[in-house]
Amino acid sequence: MQILIKVGISLGLIAFLVYRIDWAGVATNLEAVSVWVVVAAIGLQFAMYVVGTWRWSVLLALHRLGHRIKSLLPIFFIGALFNNLLPSVTGGDLLRAYYIYKQRHGIAVAVSPIITERVVGLVTLIGLATLAINYVEIENSVTAMLRALLPLLFIGSVVALVLIGHSRVYWPVHRFFERWQHVKAVEALLRIAEAGHRYVNRPGVMLRLVALSLLGQIIEILLFWLLGRGVGAELAIWNYAVIVPLIFVVASLPITIGGHGVRETVAIAFFGLYGMAEDQSATIMVVFLAVLLITSLPGLYFFMSMKGHKDFLKQASHTKGLPR
Repeated sequence: MQILIKVGISLGLIAFLVYRIDWAGVATNLEAVSVWVVVAAIGLQFAMYVVGTWRWSVLLALHRLGHRIKSLLPIFFIGALFNNLLPSVTGGDLLRAYYIYKQRHGIAVAVSPIITERVVGLVTLIGLATLAINYVEIENSVTAMLRALLPLLFIGSVVALVLIGHSRVYWPVHRFFERWQHVKAVEALLRIAEAGHRYVNRPGVMLRLVALSLLGQIIEILLFWLLGRGVGAELAIWNYAVIVPLIFVVASLPITIGGHGVRETVAIAFFGLYGMAEDQSATIMVVFLAVLLITSLPGLYFFMSMKGHKDFLKQASHTKGLPR
């Protein structure tokens, strides 16, 4: 039922865009986009996946599992395939977590790194947008709202992370919930939270995660800026540094398949608020979708090459306690 709702929302938003957009203008813009712009965008998206794998490996290295970027990259591509393209209840994060879990490393080791990297990535997104909004020259009600809201969100999220990593705050809360640890779900959550606390309590690890998250977001911003230049949009890069993080924050909400529909709708709306023509922003999102498709194909190859890939998918989808 959940998958049907997500598919319905995605299809509804896509149908709305199909009805609204001037597709003749999009076709004209597509003809003007250089092949080299598309090639460069594909290269940047591949680089984004490598950085994402690197970030994942930083946390796994703390558990001394022996996983390196080279060994983790195929499963990261498989995760990207399921996150971006396949309408399945088995998300890419679940597959990544199950890959670790099935090696008898435990649920905390499987899940905590993914949750932690997602949280740190989100905080970094908000921080980058908070910095960039100060350089945006276009003034409107949305800009004013973001200038007031983003710093509050960033400070609040940083304070929350600090409190999670502070032993005097974390352990009393942890011990309070220990009274229900006879419940398997509570026990699993306590182990996951404990691992997350240990990550956040290591300043060196957190700095590496923030640096890699920042690098990944800069790559994604450059990708969108490049596509914008390819369709003739004159938007300054600072505008992309505000808009792109917001696009991915909204697209990460678990309400559609791979963010499809909501990502495009939000992108076209925000780009329009900052002066970009609707057919230009629609063209950017069409090309970006093609980039996602092309860069996800290695995931299909790695998945089909995996021994017992059907059983792997089936077992992952029925494993309780892992993120979906």
